[in-house]
Amino acid sequence: MSVHRALLVGLGRIAWRGFPHNPAAETHYQALVAHPSIRLIGGVDPNDSTRAEFQEVSSLLTYPTLQQALDDSQADMLVISSPVETHPEMVCVAATYECVRGILCEKPMALNVDECSRMAVTCYRRDKVLLVGHQRRYEQSHRMLRAFLKSETLGKPVGGRCTFPGEDWLNNGTHAADTMRFLLGDEVPFTLRMGKENTRVFQATVACQQGSVMLESYAHLVSGYRRVMLDDLIECMESDKHPECSADDGLEAVRATLAAEEVWRESAA
Repeated sequence: MSVHRALLVGLGRIAWRGFPHNPAAETHYQALVAHPSIRLIGGVDPNDSTRAEFQEVSSLLTYPTLQQALDDSQADMLVISSPVETHPEMVCVAATYECVRGILCEKPMALNVDECSRMAVTCYRRDKVLLVGHQRRYEQSHRMLRAFLKSETLGKPVGGRCTFPGEDWLNNGTHAADTMRFLLGDEVPFTLRMGKENTRVFQATVACQQGSVMLESYAHLVSGYRRVMLDDLIECMESDKHPECSADDGLEAVRATLAAEEVWRESAA
């Protein structure tokens, strides 16, 4: 069994610190160190105190820049959890390194569709796997709901709606858009609804020909989804498999969210 050498890029909450209001949320660090086919070899962050804290806890090497980390480590796997505005540069720089085979980029993929497209094209041209970290595609209850909808027990789906926490269209809305695309595909229409500020809700509702089904998942994701995500990345790195959440999926989530936000702002004006 081959073991992949991984770098964790960006050392914030989703990377390893976690979320005080949602202690059950899995971090990338937890998933990486627990995976039998991955050796986490270091972390990257421009902040000196953040690197020192991570190094003290993990006993791993840390680097201020991605270039330094890749030059030193020759890692073949990257998990990019830095701020969204850094994603395009991080992904495109990583793709220039021959040693890099697979990249897991946190959502949202980028701030706009053009940047998403640049990331996707760069990785495609250099034959790199780019997986976007919309975790609900990998989470058990959402996969079960998708299978139920495909069974057409309630008839064919005819529409959907996803309500997400009311703080940030791009950060939370892309989760909602990707969830609905995962459940419904691209042929069934859906709407996105931002909840009130500080609302703790993530509710996917699907209307079918003979009834409706709803899944509420805020702070209720079944554990193990990040392991499944890493399994998918590894399988894609070692074969010709396409990621279950691809660069195209990440791009379409950004496109749908920005369009929904524009409609919302026009209606509120």
